[in-house]
Amino acid sequence: NLERTETGYRATEKNAELTVSFQRKTGYECCLRLIGLKRSAAYVPVRVTSGDLSQVVPVRGSGRTYSLERENFTVRLGCDEADSDDTVSILFPEKGKYRLSGIDLFYVPMDGYADRVRELNRSAMKEVSVTDNTVTGVLETDVPRIVVISLPWMDGWSAGVDGKKSEILKVDAGLMGIAVGAGTHTIRLTYETPLLRIGGVCTLSGWLIFSASLVRNAKRRRGRKSAGISVQKQRPG
Repeated sequence: NLERTETGYRATEKNAELTVSFQRKTGYECCLRLIGLKRSAAYVPVRVTSGDLSQVVPVRGSGRTYSLERENFTVRLGCDEADSDDTVSILFPEKGKYRLSGIDLFYVPMDGYADRVRELNRSAMKEVSVTDNTVTGVLETDVPRIVVISLPWMDGWSAGVDGKKSEILKVDAGLMGIAVGAGTHTIRLTYETPLLRIGGVCTLSGWLIFSASLVRNAKRRRGRKSAGISVQKQRPG
């Protein structure tokens, strides 16, 4: 139920399945990367399964909220203690065309993995304070790095490092990142609804125009009333 096209695949029926063979390696975690996976329709939950693993890849059209313009997806297939042959299946739930530029399998060595995680956590942001629209914290690092904030990247956020404006990077397929140099830094993130100020100015302008029109109409009514009274006084008897 799956046909190859120039840009990917076409599912002729629902739940069309693509199966890929791969080899598990001792001491490595295997990962599957889907490159350039897109569909113009609304949200489509493409499912990846291998053994006991079952994970949904959320493919969203570019016009959908939270699409984040994401086209590349990575799925962890697990780590094994022995070499073995295995398969991974990609299930396309809806009929139609799916763009897919390529499929990669890569392996991450697990030696020293826990030590690397501890090293990263050693430079985590501390003294974190969160309000309705701000996130602040202190970071100490001995090397330049990119600080990853576990909040979705979206318009409206602005960042400052040590009181100076800093660019917000899109990292880890949709989170916010801030580049900092070695040393101790105070980081501040502030959220403001996009176009809020422009909307406020437009609203205020509308009220001013409305108020001015009310005053002008009231003056006109008073003027007409005064003119009517003066005419009546000039009439005989």
